[in-house]
Amino acid sequence: MNLKDKTDLIHRSLSETLNVAISRVSSSQRKWILGTLGLCIAGLCIAMMVRPFFDGPVKATLQPSRMPVTIAPPQPAPLLSSRDRALLTGFKDMMDSLKTHDRDTYSKIIHGREGLLDSVGLILSVRP
Repeated sequence: MNLKDKTDLIHRSLSETLNVAISRVSSSQRKWILGTLGLCIAGLCIAMMVRPFFDGPVKATLQPSRMPVTIAPPQPAPLLSSRDRALLTGFKDMMDSLKTHDRDTYSKIIHGREGLLDSVGLILSVRP
């Protein structure tokens, strides 16, 4: 018998014990017990919420800062990595080669993507 089965067995036996104990109590007594427990729990919750307001003031202490006095602005990251730049340059060179040597394949690639080469050229013209 594993641990889960043992805990299920304990839960069932506890549940049966509580059912037997509750069946002996009348309906009005159940309501009275439930109301009393509800009021106790509500009182505890309210006390826990109100208690911090009655405690003394919190004494805050400042720790000396360990941060440098001057903070340099972050350096901007390059827009394109060298790998991306090389990939786009290779694509542009391949398209230029296709334009001069295989016009049919070039037109199939460009069909529906008229601004593709302009966009690649614009991206490559941005300084790294």
